[in-house]
Amino acid sequence: MAWRYDFSNQQASVFFLDNSTPAPKRELWPAGLCFDDELITQVTGIGGGIEALARAYQHHSNQVRIVERDRIVGPVEADGLVTGLDSFALAVLTADCVPVAFSTKGAVGIAHCGWKGIVGGILAESVKAIRELVGDPSANVEAAVGPHICVECYEFEGPSKAEVKKKYGDSAFRTVLASSHLDLGALISYELSELGVSADFTNDQCTNQTDTLNSYRGDGSELRQTSFVVKGPWLGSLMVDG
Repeated sequence: MAWRYDFSNQQASVFFLDNSTPAPKRELWPAGLCFDDELITQVTGIGGGIEALARAYQHHSNQVRIVERDRIVGPVEADGLVTGLDSFALAVLTADCVPVAFSTKGAVGIAHCGWKGIVGGILAESVKAIRELVGDPSANVEAAVGPHICVECYEFEGPSKAEVKKKYGDSAFRTVLASSHLDLGALISYELSELGVSADFTNDQCTNQTDTLNSYRGDGSELRQTSFVVKGPWLGSLMVDG
């Protein structure tokens, strides 16, 4: 199954997949740029149309890389990817963290947003990178937010809470049964608003409460679901299997 959103500002789409399209084991899908048709179809559920598939080695950072035809510019370690290329799918893997895709005229991007990355500025760096790629610091950027753990399921205490509170104050937290819980969705909304980015699609499915989604916080799962963004003139008739 996939949730699809077609961006309004160009021919580009994001797909948030659930665990009915399982992400391959990491040794079969190494970080970097892949041109293997069989693996591309396995990851995306799309047979034909996608020339390449890119993912970075995610490490809860604010690092964003540009994807070119033959490489990812800079180290493969990153939590955001951007490209101006048609038919190049940019992917992130998530369980409870938030996948956020971006589109502007001439480029797309995607970011893996956990609390560390959000505090560190992954959203700002992603928007900056996509605007620099198209050469317009004020380019209109549209965002789509994928499934992630909800505030009711995300108890958040200790030193990590102090780090988030230092930047956002109490606005990021909710009290649930006398415990402090972090609202990742609220942080994403706040950051995008500050950046002048419209979040025109949000999937509110909770990874911990939805049987078809993987959750690390809920059951310690090592499994992840894939989200990917791609642009190209062929997208209008595109269907995803499942």
